[in-house]
Amino acid sequence: MSNKDSLIYKYPTIKTLCETYVCQMYYPYLDIFEEYEKDIKDSRFNYRLSKHPSNKAVEIMIKDPSIINVMGLVENPNPKIGILLEKSKKHFNKMDWDTMAKSCNPVVLDFLMNHADHINWRLLSMNDCDEALDILEKNVSKIEWKHFGQNSNSRAIKLLEQNMDKIELWMISSNPNALHLITQIVEDFGYHHIRGEGLSRNPNAMDILIKNPHLIVLDEILVNPSAISYLEGIIEELKNSGRLTNHILSRLAENPNSLPLFEKMANEGFLKEYDHRSIFQEIHFNHFNHFENRKTGYELDYQAMSIARNKLLEQELVTIFYHPSLYDEQLEYHLNNGGNFDDFNFEPYFSSKIWGFL
Repeated sequence: MSNKDSLIYKYPTIKTLCETYVCQMYYPYLDIFEEYEKDIKDSRFNYRLSKHPSNKAVEIMIKDPSIINVMGLVENPNPKIGILLEKSKKHFNKMDWDTMAKSCNPVVLDFLMNHADHINWRLLSMNDCDEALDILEKNVSKIEWKHFGQNSNSRAIKLLEQNMDKIELWMISSNPNALHLITQIVEDFGYHHIRGEGLSRNPNAMDILIKNPHLIVLDEILVNPSAISYLEGIIEELKNSGRLTNHILSRLAENPNSLPLFEKMANEGFLKEYDHRSIFQEIHFNHFNHFENRKTGYELDYQAMSIARNKLLEQELVTIFYHPSLYDEQLEYHLNNGGNFDDFNFEPYFSSKIWGFL
């Protein structure tokens, strides 16, 4: 049994179905350096290379700036891209500057601060990385509080606690680290001020949602990573009533914790009547295709592998301990010492030959 054959995945049915129904265009993380060496003319390659976090990609772009795709470059987390940002700044459009406001790369944010007239303060206010908070804490007057309510950084929460009068409940309702603020506002003003969309997405708000089902927005709770046990019953109910749609299943595929539920549905033949290609493309895109998500989609079942290997070991030991030559040796000894076939009891571990096999 080879190493590859002995791998057991946690979601083998979904993995197989995704590989069956999903075409190669959904595998963007091919060897981009091999493509570069072959001089493949493909605009998608320029984007993938420009956002690739490796030092090798940065070195290629420094040597050949013509290959830079600025849309990919501003998404690159490598701290060595500062020189590339300077070389490319004349090509940046509004969308590129806005993307920088969402970056957690300290070099990108420093570059953005050096061109402060291009800062999108709304997007920066929602950026929850510490580097963004460094900027926001120094520019409190620039914070867009409505959108800052979604910032889950602990430093942002402290600022929100100090500026309760600026909070808008419908925006803060999706913030997983602001539940105490949400609860406080609700106690003061009531649930009619809250927007169910944000609360339905909030992974820490399930207790509130279960107690107040009128606040649940199905399209939003489908992506809530803490709602899987709740959603299992909802999906079953929707299927039984004929209201389960491709859109609902595709939306569920965006939930980072949905693979166990999809695996269960696939094993039960639950998905057969739906558009396989559409649904599995969504599952593959969200759980197998993204580089950072592959560890989830291709997660190994170590417990199952351990059980399988123990069974193999057991089979090997059985062939050793119950080898015919051991049986013949003991039977001959038993008969030679006054025994007969009827009272013979084979005891493999008493055999002198066993150590030779082991």
